[in-house]
Amino acid sequence: MAQDQSLTETAYEAILNRILDGRLKPGARLQERRLGDELSLSRTPVREALSRLENEGLVTREQRVSIVRTITLQDFLEILHVRMLLETDAVGLACGHIPLEELQRLKARTKAMKGASKADFVALDSDLHGTILDHSGNRTLAGIVAQLRKKTAMFNVGRIPERTGPVVDEHIAIIDALIANDPDAARKAIAMHLGNVRTSIVNWINSYGRPS
Repeated sequence: MAQDQSLTETAYEAILNRILDGRLKPGARLQERRLGDELSLSRTPVREALSRLENEGLVTREQRVSIVRTITLQDFLEILHVRMLLETDAVGLACGHIPLEELQRLKARTKAMKGASKADFVALDSDLHGTILDHSGNRTLAGIVAQLRKKTAMFNVGRIPERTGPVVDEHIAIIDALIANDPDAARKAIAMHLGNVRTSIVNWINSYGRPS
């Protein structure tokens, strides 16, 4: 049983990563046999992984076929609004509970991000937000936000304009507020960060893109 769960987790992480990094694009058909061959797994853990992704809202089923969900602009804006409400609360709860050494490491990594690869940038963003959630002391809140972040990441793939410089500064403002143990400043900094993400997406879509 434990081995079966491990194989399902392996399939889940592999498929999720392919969705989030854009290798499996919105609307892509997910064939159990093909995915199983790619991952060197049987169809059972792949099927269970797809079921889990469907429950999380990342995959849909149409005529008995699993398909990568398309996150529309409206979906993105609604999810980002909820994220802002929850993450401003989470960062306030986390204030004073994140070890100083951990915050200093995150700050050093953030300062080194300008000019870094997109993969490194995404990893740091995930680590910062994840650290805040992990130290919020509220597992339910953390779990909800983690799921919402997956969905906004699906929208982000190939769409968000480069914001490396501004995001670095926004992340440092969040970290500095946490280091100073100032929950009001931390809430303000993360709200500003997510608000700027929203504004940049809307401006970019209006200028160059086409809403889904």
